[in-house]
Amino acid sequence: MRTYISLEAFADELGLEVVDDAIVDDATGARMTSRGIVAASLAVDSYLKSAVYRADPEGFPHDDFLRDIFVEATMAQAIAIWDNEKSRLAGVALSPLGKPLQSASIGGASYTVDRTAAGAQIGYQMPADGGLCLAASQILDSANLTTSVIVYG
Repeated sequence: MRTYISLEAFADELGLEVVDDAIVDDATGARMTSRGIVAASLAVDSYLKSAVYRADPEGFPHDDFLRDIFVEATMAQAIAIWDNEKSRLAGVALSPLGKPLQSASIGGASYTVDRTAAGAQIGYQMPADGGLCLAASQILDSANLTTSVIVYG
């Protein structure tokens, strides 16, 4: 299994330490382990199923620029997984906007978002289907590693 970042690199990004193969958020008890890093890498690989690029025998891109893009996208996805876990354990019901719901109603499907509460960062919300977060997909799209069909002519 290819992983584009290590747990240690993720911990460095957050300014945290790895202890016994885990990063723990003291406030919520959220944990990120190597399995979470593998999940972030799998989400990137899944998004890139139809992307075409030269790869080494292990499947990593030959090009240093693309390798850096894969690392950046995987880091964004890992942050989304981390934020989602912290919010879940904090008991915060997130709206699609990444902020806790203040109120909701079923008839007419309206809701009010608590704009003062902390939630996931914009672009780092986990999609309902468990796929790639918006920030990670935008990073890959910016390098023309898109999975959309392009029709010429």
